[in-house]
Amino acid sequence: MTQCPHDHELPEKMPIVHEASLNFPWNDTIELIYTSAPELSGFIWLFGQGVVGQTEHMFCLLGRQRTSMKEAKKSTIFNDYIAFLCHLPQELEFGDKLTIINGEKIVNSVAWYNPQNHQTIKKPRYFLCFVTTVKNMAYLVDEWYEYHRRVGFDHLIIYDNNSTDGLGMLFANRADLEIIRWPWRRSQHQAYTHALLLTRDRCVWTLFSDLDVFIFPRSSNSVRSVIQNQASSDIAQISFKLLRMSHENLVECSNTSITETYIHRKRLPDAWDKNPSTAVITSLAVPMHRIHEAQLLKPYKSIILSSDIAYGVHYSDRCWKQYFFQKIIGRTGIKDWIVPRTVSILHPSENWQKLSKEATIKDIEFRDFKLQDEYTLDIVGFGSVEDVLKLYIKEKQIKNIQFIGRIDYTNLYKYYQSAQAFICTNLNETYGFTLLESLSCGTPIIYPKCPVFEKLYKPYFPQLEYDINNNKEFINALKYIQKNDKNLRQLCRAHACQYSWKKATEELVSLYQNIVANHETKIF
Repeated sequence: MTQCPHDHELPEKMPIVHEASLNFPWNDTIELIYTSAPELSGFIWLFGQGVVGQTEHMFCLLGRQRTSMKEAKKSTIFNDYIAFLCHLPQELEFGDKLTIINGEKIVNSVAWYNPQNHQTIKKPRYFLCFVTTVKNMAYLVDEWYEYHRRVGFDHLIIYDNNSTDGLGMLFANRADLEIIRWPWRRSQHQAYTHALLLTRDRCVWTLFSDLDVFIFPRSSNSVRSVIQNQASSDIAQISFKLLRMSHENLVECSNTSITETYIHRKRLPDAWDKNPSTAVITSLAVPMHRIHEAQLLKPYKSIILSSDIAYGVHYSDRCWKQYFFQKIIGRTGIKDWIVPRTVSILHPSENWQKLSKEATIKDIEFRDFKLQDEYTLDIVGFGSVEDVLKLYIKEKQIKNIQFIGRIDYTNLYKYYQSAQAFICTNLNETYGFTLLESLSCGTPIIYPKCPVFEKLYKPYFPQLEYDINNNKEFINALKYIQKNDKNLRQLCRAHACQYSWKKATEELVSLYQNIVANHETKIF
């Protein structure tokens, strides 16, 4: 049963980066330590910018204690040091300043110690997470979120790099989507490393990629299944090649679905991006992400998936206006393009138009996959009717049904989490523990009309009840979940938290007492 709020099976959100909310001029040219993240075994990582010098002249200054620096990591793009590994003194107190000494100078810092960020979680809540960094891309979040939840991602994390398009307000209450404020420029390395450190206890696998990348599980209906099938005892990182789609020579970006708008690409192999996107077991990775991949601890290995199994579809350049602003502002807030006199926001460059002319291959495979029937039915477990069901499905040629088979009880939560709904058809439940398990994972339930469920769940989720002889009621319940997924998952978890073994026993005893009283039967 659920034990709230201390049970490690409940969702563990990333800690709030309090420093990101400070009213501070984030000038990336000055030396600054701006936040931190926990490391194992009594260490802490400090993240910063603009630090140049010799590491032998650098020291940690945590609170009032100066200690030697165990390690300093340099940006692979710029020339400054961006992450510093320090011993964590036992005497450190809440609110103590965290910084470094560079030569003879104490580096300015807004980072401070919060012991709550250093609590170890016993068991990851999520099997598969997605981490990305964005700036003013709120218009893509809905499509990206809905698709990746459908293909098996349990939790999605956005590092918001100073967006001004209302991203935080628009998606503040979306179930299994976190938005972390991260205002510092030129800081994708730091953001990914921060996520790598903090997802180790929260996610088994974490994918790091752009928001405009959609992972296509070509050999399956689920990215989760692809990873589970490809991973082995020594594989800790899986790379997905990225297929870049053309911008279709659009000047203004379309308001339609990007997966339906952009359907042309170059010929292979020219259509493949230079760098892949990778999913990694973050607990087995060296705590410094390299943007396109992580470095693994020995003896673990990486593999690159064949495109026959899965790949990512990259919608990087969606129209000239988006490309123009991206180049003059820069992906990380740094201008990386001197605008030629021959172009403007309304007049694309010849090179940009040439890219579209070279994209002559119409590729709608991923579009069609995304548009196919959205629902699959996963049947978990085994029993005497399994063979009969399989034969019926084969004879009727019913698609999108798969038999998962026997699953170890300790792994069931992964299947609850990845589902959009848990469907119960049993009318002979005494309490319905499977429904409560589903609710504790944040997964809505669709349950049949029966006395037990009418008492336990109908007062809280009346729209999810159906008559087993009424298909319309079942479909209505499914549609209700679709429309209300944003808040329904939170309500499910909240409802599960009110139960305990004691309360469950009392409810069960009360139920039996009512049965006895109604039948005027005395139990000796």
